[in-house]
Amino acid sequence: MRLPTVCQQIKRSIDLVRHIGQFEDLIPRNNNQFTGHHNHPDSKGGRCLSVNGDQDVWCCFHCRLGGSILDYEMVRLKTDLPSAISSLIGEYQLDQLTGLDEEEIAEWKDRWEEKKQLQQVISTAFE
Repeated sequence: MRLPTVCQQIKRSIDLVRHIGQFEDLIPRNNNQFTGHHNHPDSKGGRCLSVNGDQDVWCCFHCRLGGSILDYEMVRLKTDLPSAISSLIGEYQLDQLTGLDEEEIAEWKDRWEEKKQLQQVISTAFE
């Protein structure tokens, strides 16, 4: 199965607010949920992290990061996309939904590493 398809299935299958709520103390306000991001315990007012469940996106105004549940998981676990996908598939038992097996995930991780190495080579060549 292609990576974009798997990512879309994961995003549709997992409630972003509920997922982030496992790790952050969310406070409802209007259409969003707010809290201090665990990366920033010194956040003024403890509201630097905004989660919009209607649009399935989050944003930390302190570290200027945000995105989908996959982006949150990469930041939370300090990992790459294939590892975040693997974590969410395992946590929510989505392996049947995505049709992925461990071999495919390992292959993605290898390709991801190759891509990062190639990006470094290209970046170095143009410095």
